[in-house]
Amino acid sequence: MLGIARDTTERLRAEEERRLLEEQLQHAQRLESVGRLAGGVAHDFNNLLTVINGYSDVLLKKVHPDAPVRSHIEQIKRAGTRAACLTQQLLAFSRMQVAQPKPIDLNTIVAEAVSMLQRLLGENIELRTLLDPSLGVVMADPGQMHQILMNLLLNARDAMPGGGTLTVETKNIQLEESYVTRPSEAAAGPYAALQVTDTGIGMSEEVRERIFEPFFTTKDSKDGSGLGLSTVYGIVKQNQGWIEVDSEVEIGTTFRVFLPRVDAVVAPGEPPQPATAAVGGSETILVVEDQEDVRALAVEVLNSYGYHVLSASGGPDALRLAEEYAGPIHLLLTDVMMPGMTGRDLAEQLSPSRPGMKILYISGYGERVVVHHGILDPGIEYLPKPFEADVLAAKIRKLIGSTAEPIRILVVDDEECIREFFREVLVSEGYHVQLAENGREALQLMEGQEVDLVVTDLVMPEREGIETIRAIHEQHPKTKVVAVSGAFGGWFLTIAAKLGADATLAKPVQPDQLLNAVRKVAASGTR
Repeated sequence: MLGIARDTTERLRAEEERRLLEEQLQHAQRLESVGRLAGGVAHDFNNLLTVINGYSDVLLKKVHPDAPVRSHIEQIKRAGTRAACLTQQLLAFSRMQVAQPKPIDLNTIVAEAVSMLQRLLGENIELRTLLDPSLGVVMADPGQMHQILMNLLLNARDAMPGGGTLTVETKNIQLEESYVTRPSEAAAGPYAALQVTDTGIGMSEEVRERIFEPFFTTKDSKDGSGLGLSTVYGIVKQNQGWIEVDSEVEIGTTFRVFLPRVDAVVAPGEPPQPATAAVGGSETILVVEDQEDVRALAVEVLNSYGYHVLSASGGPDALRLAEEYAGPIHLLLTDVMMPGMTGRDLAEQLSPSRPGMKILYISGYGERVVVHHGILDPGIEYLPKPFEADVLAAKIRKLIGSTAEPIRILVVDDEECIREFFREVLVSEGYHVQLAENGREALQLMEGQEVDLVVTDLVMPEREGIETIRAIHEQHPKTKVVAVSGAFGGWFLTIAAKLGADATLAKPVQPDQLLNAVRKVAASGTR
């Protein structure tokens, strides 16, 4: 009898490691392909949501608070806002979400999240934290880290309907090359680990393999969108980390997030910056957007804020418009990705001939596309779609700056309550306002100083509005006029328009009516 004995331990170990790596690769490739699809879908939806949410804002400003249709518009806006949150989650999964990474301490993130979520977890769940005081610093977006932790904690809560123990732990990890479950793209080195463990119902192997797929959920449709863990996965991968999951049915689940440590110091927290008011202006803005509905919305919004708007469907059209337009262009608002010419290429060609022009990029794509085109470089301004009308207006006003003098408006009315009402509405929008009781006083005031626009009543003692309008045209031909009257069924307003009033308003005047008239007249250029 001849016997041969071989030690196959190493070969079996190598085969097991190869099998695990192949499974990881197949799983990563499957999620990568889904991620690319999710990123493209999110871009198209962001364009659609820009239009839906934007026109909802426009309608809400025009509809009276007591109008029956207002509640319907508000429902549309709420649904659009929720949809915008879903597209942001899709972008996070596909690693296309725009992030602002900086050195952070995960212990601080845990402490902040725990204090906020303690009440949401319920009294039947015991929350424990085991935080390593020597935990290293990671480079990440604080908001995204809060997003990761909140998703993991809330999922753990839902996995323990009868109560249990939830443990959050942080620790330093030195990853060696021999670490088997490490993804192939994760380099060996120092990492900070965030671990969330629950004693809940656990997951089967079939469920565990699909938990990071978008829209996959074991919850009822009304309780979950299936995007929570896919968002976590995308954020972790975006930050060059990886995530592990261990779970056993009826025993519990553990999520481990590994993020690379960096040699940096956590910067002190900055005080919150006051929000910039959505104040309009009279400057000229060139809007370049290949999506017609998005372009039409931007033009309407900016016109409503008083800006003079030039509109182009693409780069070549914008270059032609800029060449033909003799006046200054204060800001270029352009989409990043357009057929034929990108927004960055357009800005580079247009800037030499318009050295004082500011540039604001918009896009429905995520960070990968935006970064590829250099839009997130320092000093470049960017606004992701979908955006709200007030956010766009505030961003533009902040970018252009307050170097231009506010429009000077003279309100003329013999009723003190109306004068004060008009003054309050106009001052709230950043206009410089003066008051006069009648036409004679208004003309005297205009002799000593310049006035850009006059809002005048038509029926007044001393000198009525019709005479005042004629005198303004003769003595101050560059001054615009908005005529206001509630007398004789609007007949006086018809006369005022024939005499050259730039706009007319019938009393009673709503705040939005007054502001829209002033903005349009101020943006219409010289007479």
